[in-house]
Amino acid sequence: GFVELGKRAKIKQLTRSSYVIMAMTTLIVLIDNYLTVAYQGTSGTYTGVMIMLVAATSIAGVFFGINLIKLKKSIPLARTAGIIEIISGIAGATILFLFVTLILALPTMIMEIIILFTAAKKYK
Repeated sequence: GFVELGKRAKIKQLTRSSYVIMAMTTLIVLIDNYLTVAYQGTSGTYTGVMIMLVAATSIAGVFFGINLIKLKKSIPLARTAGIIEIISGIAGATILFLFVTLILALPTMIMEIIILFTAAKKYK
């Protein structure tokens, strides 16, 4: 949804950051599945790799939030969602405050769904 929204709103960085988040999420799932089978989830390698991938995805979330804010003129809720996405990304990147990311996940997703529905009406 945000890839298409970035194209229609002519915000290339939003499109790119959406692709990066999709790629990172896919990578996390694939590597998690491989490492779980290879190490039965008990290896320090497993933990280290997953921490690095979660941190990298969280940093990508910060860039996504920054680009989401660029939609604020056409979709006012985008500013709030962008700020929360940035906070969530910074918290996730620190790993220590990953619980903040988990707490903010549901409200952020709800706002992003509302943004997509609003954008669907606006950018027909």
